[in-house]
Amino acid sequence: MANKSSFLRQELKRLQPLMTDDLVEIDINADGQVWFENRGDIHMRLAEFKVDENYMRELATQITTNANEPMSKNNPVISVSLEFDEWLIRALVVAPPAIRKGYSISIRFHKIHTELIKPSFLYGEPRSAAKERLARNNKIREFTNSGQLDKALEFCVSQKLNTIVSGGTNTGKTTVARYLQSLVSNTERIITIESGPDLLPTQPNTVTLISLEDDKNRQSHQLLRACMRMRPDRICLSEIIGAEAYTFIKAINTGHGGSLTTLHADTAQLAIDRMTQLCLETTTGMNFEQMKDHIEKSIDLVIHVGRDGKSRGIVEMYLPGQ
Repeated sequence: MANKSSFLRQELKRLQPLMTDDLVEIDINADGQVWFENRGDIHMRLAEFKVDENYMRELATQITTNANEPMSKNNPVISVSLEFDEWLIRALVVAPPAIRKGYSISIRFHKIHTELIKPSFLYGEPRSAAKERLARNNKIREFTNSGQLDKALEFCVSQKLNTIVSGGTNTGKTTVARYLQSLVSNTERIITIESGPDLLPTQPNTVTLISLEDDKNRQSHQLLRACMRMRPDRICLSEIIGAEAYTFIKAINTGHGGSLTTLHADTAQLAIDRMTQLCLETTTGMNFEQMKDHIEKSIDLVIHVGRDGKSRGIVEMYLPGQ
């Protein structure tokens, strides 16, 4: 009788054209599109073939079976690590109902024996991140003070600013968040987390995870942890209301710049205070001022929106910590 590894090998044969020595990652999205990244790539590339839902189901089953992590409706998000031939594989499988249809499969490949690469300065010399942030903020102020809102928003997205859209009920938070998301390049991979169809990304390489706060395996903070293993260029969380606040802060501090969320608050400054309170509800070790300082260093921009009669729009673009 064939062992589990042989069944997995059979399923991976479909992906073999991509499995070169330079391979870093393969991501299969729910629409059957296969994306991959090789060493040296700036963005992921679309493979010349697609897969169907039956293949996705079989591959997901074999990956999780090899790691003795059975997949089910009650366990729809599974992270596994295993050895396969000369590869060390880290995989993240998302199945319904945590995804609307199909499957999302992210596979990270590491060679068991790799060459050492001597590190060097990225820009030829050291740079101060604090000085770069200050220069960036001055550019945003230049645009907003001269009434060039479109240029300011485009600049914020292109510079991958971590952004909160804050406001009261029915002030247009989701509308603004959706517009900001639309400015993201089609070359980037976006993972959204939402309870309903709010953000509706149109970029070709996107995955939408469906949260349900009453389900411990599909709560927003659990899906945030999972999506960090899905190689996102940006994480878009439809709304922060609880435990996911601190997970979001941790996510944007682990290489996921340009992430976006919305939050109920009466002012941009109070949005930072509310984030601080929510984070303190789920973690210890910091007092209010320490946590607030940490959040102000992590969140680059708060766009506060409001409503005046029938009109809705942006009230303020607040740059925390400046």
